[in-house]
Amino acid sequence: MSQDYPHPFGKFASRFRKFRGELPKVVSNMARNEFVRNFKKQGHEGEKGGFNKWKPTAKKKKGILIVTGRLMRSMRPEPRLNEARVVSNLPYAKPHNEGFEGTVRVRSHKRNRYGKKEEKYTTRSGNSRTKVVNVKKGSGKVKAHSRKMNIEARPFMTTSKTLLDDIEKHAFDEIEKIWNNL
Repeated sequence: MSQDYPHPFGKFASRFRKFRGELPKVVSNMARNEFVRNFKKQGHEGEKGGFNKWKPTAKKKKGILIVTGRLMRSMRPEPRLNEARVVSNLPYAKPHNEGFEGTVRVRSHKRNRYGKKEEKYTTRSGNSRTKVVNVKKGSGKVKAHSRKMNIEARPFMTTSKTLLDDIEKHAFDEIEKIWNNL
């Protein structure tokens, strides 16, 4: 009678298939974290290394591409079978990432007019004070029109050398774990 001996490569193959199925999800998350880091650093790392700072805007607020943080939060990992992807559903993500020069149509809309007004108030101690507040003074209708736009390219979804090195290190570490645990 012969006995069946378990072949070590069968174990390796099943673990490797599981690893290969999970790899796109892990890589997508690593890429998303790198892209969010680009927002916080206000630039991106090139494919060959070296940091490329974004060109500053005329209006300096929280960050160059951060006003509400919606663009940064909209990026989400969307892995497929053999593909790691990070997507954003916002229409202005592509023009900001790749740049845009052209004409866009602006729909008709309502524009509010604001003015400043001094208001008097009394403190708890009974002193009279004045403060300046913004008050809506009226509104007007803006007709539909076209506008020439030139948006500077500020790449935030880039494949950097650091990201590629991290992905490679993760893949080799996981394969080594699988191989050593036979």
